[in-house]
Amino acid sequence: AQVLGGAKVFELPELRGSRVSTGSGIRAATPPEKPQGAKSQSPNGRRPASRESVGSDKRPDSNRGSEGSGGSMESGEEPVMANPTKVGQVEPEEVVPASALGALGLDSNGPNGGVGSLLAWSRRRSQETGGSSKAVAGGTPLLGDKASNPSIPRPVGGQVASNIKGLGTEPDIIFSLGAPILFSCPHSLNIIRGGKDGERKRIHKRERYSSEITLKLAALAAEHFGQPASYIIWNRMNAKKGDPKNLDPNYLTQTQSPLSPWHHALHTFDEHFRSDPAEKTPIFHVDIHGKMDRKDNLDLDIGMGPMENCWALKGDAEGQAEVEALKEHLASGMREAFRGALKGKQFQVHGKQMQMTVEEDPYLNAYWGGSTFETISHQSVNLRIPAIQLELPLTMRKELVRNEELFRRFGEAILQSYKYMICTFKTQDNRKKVCGCAASPHQEKVTEAKKEIIRTSGAPASKTTDETEHMLRELMHLERTIMEKQI
Repeated sequence: AQVLGGAKVFELPELRGSRVSTGSGIRAATPPEKPQGAKSQSPNGRRPASRESVGSDKRPDSNRGSEGSGGSMESGEEPVMANPTKVGQVEPEEVVPASALGALGLDSNGPNGGVGSLLAWSRRRSQETGGSSKAVAGGTPLLGDKASNPSIPRPVGGQVASNIKGLGTEPDIIFSLGAPILFSCPHSLNIIRGGKDGERKRIHKRERYSSEITLKLAALAAEHFGQPASYIIWNRMNAKKGDPKNLDPNYLTQTQSPLSPWHHALHTFDEHFRSDPAEKTPIFHVDIHGKMDRKDNLDLDIGMGPMENCWALKGDAEGQAEVEALKEHLASGMREAFRGALKGKQFQVHGKQMQMTVEEDPYLNAYWGGSTFETISHQSVNLRIPAIQLELPLTMRKELVRNEELFRRFGEAILQSYKYMICTFKTQDNRKKVCGCAASPHQEKVTEAKKEIIRTSGAPASKTTDETEHMLRELMHLERTIMEKQI
């Protein structure tokens, strides 16, 4: 790990997925391009609301929550372990992505003369902030003994599983505090949405395989961090479907969020890694969702509405450019993952043959609006945690569960974006945090919600890789034995 101006940056091993191995280092993937036959965009860069992918059932807007997860209107191949390139080094093979990143000096008119790419930019930022070029040796866990390496974030609890008990002994909400990437899936159970502030109460259906993908991603991160990523899921074995106390964590007002244990998990995640000003660790929240297969595409939707609308102040060109760079970097990595693992494979959906693609300006962008209901990624952004929402169609979720090469490339694209984008963000403290916890008139209920995350021991759980993979196997077995309506 490197210390960059008080924040730690992890030197992940070079991964295949969003990058192409060159033997001596890595070359940035080609600039994000729309695949042939890509749909036209509306003048503001977003897809028209009338398109088929939004949903063709013509139901009222208030009922679309049962189709999606959040947004404007709706809810094994081993990695290539190349030698990490020294910080500040710009490789001649790298290309400049066609993007509006002038504020960071990445365009042809910028101070860097168009040299480098998003990767080169992150290296320059590391150099500017005093980053060391010392790299972690291959095979060395990125988290470990804090006494021997004080620059790494502290692991939570022991990482040796001596007595794995499984889902049957776990609470309704399983929160594990691990590495500095948080994966969540708030719709891994049939839950209540609405019913407050004039909203009609309804059931949001479970999004199939969302919890399995969350646990798989957490386990994959252990290969690079030395412990699983942080994660939060519903315990489908014990939690009651449609329980009135289980409000939708992805559809809360600022007065409701203090009563949600999921919201307090965000606070715990943030405080663990960033409470000490001298030891702030870059953190990242990735929210996993499912959507129905659309009639005209198999798009992975990268929802960054809260980041685009709430991260940077007006006039903060650097903050806005950081958000744009993260979006382009992740979209490019995901496209490379699909190309590399599927090699043009088509899937039959609604009687049509379609390839899996990426949409970085989706209709389901995780942002309901400025003063209304908030998705869980919006709540994270309000706490100054960089957060994205990934909406996966059902066919894509099924393929990720059974296709190990695709899953590994998919997960490594996220890890790459954490390493090269999130770890070089400089604008986390440019705005104040926004949260309704302190002002809530129901402090007793707030305390009860916190206890579901902190537990009676006063500390959150920290699951080992063995425990995480054991729960994953249980969920896969449970999936084969239940019959219920789901997305």
